[in-house]
Amino acid sequence: MLPVFCVKMVSVDKFKSEFKQMITIKREAERMSIMKYCCSEHVELALDEAVDEFEVAPQLTKLESVDKSEFICGYCGQPAVYIVANE
Repeated sequence: MLPVFCVKMVSVDKFKSEFKQMITIKREAERMSIMKYCCSEHVELALDEAVDEFEVAPQLTKLESVDKSEFICGYCGQPAVYIVANE
């Protein structure tokens, strides 16, 4: 027995509109998950870039001493001290 598929008929304009909405939502979700790791020297730069890109105040979180060895600054490669996120 073959599977039966149900297809909803919609206009091309409605499909384009709904598709654009889905893409917009996906892009917004991707933007919301961006984090930058930075050292104390580059924290102001990371904050400025986050504000410029997302137009909202970012969250600044100081890494615990245990976590510092795992992450590096995205600007200079030194151990990261802060996480700048837009969530």
